[in-house]
Amino acid sequence: ACWCSYKYLNAGPGSIAAAFVHARHADSPSLPRFAGWWGHDEETRFDMTRPFSPERGAKGFQLSNPPIMQCVALIASLEIFQQVGMRRVRSKGV
Repeated sequence: ACWCSYKYLNAGPGSIAAAFVHARHADSPSLPRFAGWWGHDEETRFDMTRPFSPERGAKGFQLSNPPIMQCVALIASLEIFQQVGMRRVRSKGV
């Protein structure tokens, strides 16, 4: 399962997204994954060694740091949603 902040948080392309990885797959070395900077084993992350050695669990699927400008825009959206309340936001979509 995947989610993004594009539709419901008014984000733009390249903003924060995520994927759910079931626990039974989280430590599978044979499962294809992107070899992201933050997913590399923390003990050797800055050694710049190969091959990619993923963190255990869901942490091994992290790709990179979040884009700061996109995060700032998301904070503004969340503040507006908090001010008006989810009941009013939901009433617009039904």
